[in-house]
Amino acid sequence: MLFQEKLKELRKSKNISQYELASALNISRSVIAKWETGLTLPTEESITLLMEYFNVTRQELFNNEETESIIVEKNSSISKLKKLILILLISLSVLLITLIIIVISISPESLSKEIDKLGDFDKVKIGLIDNVNEKKYYLDSSENNIKNNVLQMLNDAEYKVYPNNMIVEKHLGQYTIVLNGDIDIYINTSYLRVDNEQRAIKEWTSQTIEQVIKILISSESIQVLEENQK
Repeated sequence: MLFQEKLKELRKSKNISQYELASALNISRSVIAKWETGLTLPTEESITLLMEYFNVTRQELFNNEETESIIVEKNSSISKLKKLILILLISLSVLLITLIIIVISISPESLSKEIDKLGDFDKVKIGLIDNVNEKKYYLDSSENNIKNNVLQMLNDAEYKVYPNNMIVEKHLGQYTIVLNGDIDIYINTSYLRVDNEQRAIKEWTSQTIEQVIKILISSESIQVLEENQK
């Protein structure tokens, strides 16, 4: 006797409908209908429920070797599918975490919060260090328009640091911008140093630093004085 025939016989022996059996097993009536028409076969969990409900053994429920073989193969496939889904979920979780870490590590930081720490605008001094000739220069204190322009450009600048915040042993470029106020800020194309904290810069946005340096060393409207001439 095939499983679908045995199930129908057991159900009728209890004088219950497909709906009543489905309610007892906490599944839908259509599932019972598919079992009894041979369209599908139950999972291991459902088989256990059927055995308990009808108080029969597995051999009594499946006395056909072909059906039993199909059941075993089906449940083996389900088990493999569950393992595959679990592996995929774990892989997706790892990928998502990795993407979040990457996004965080490459998200630009704003220089504005450092500029704010300089304090009173009138007391802020802007200078340049000539790294090649080892000279230090300061912008004439009367050049407030240029000073305001430079600070605004730097205030809008964003930068990205290396994920491991590697130490930069050498600066890139000839000049380093110096901002003196309540704190000291040193900026070039390779690093940002706020007081004694130095960050290795991976990228400045919009080439802001190069633009500021160019203004300070080449604009005819700017007077750059050596530090000992202030």
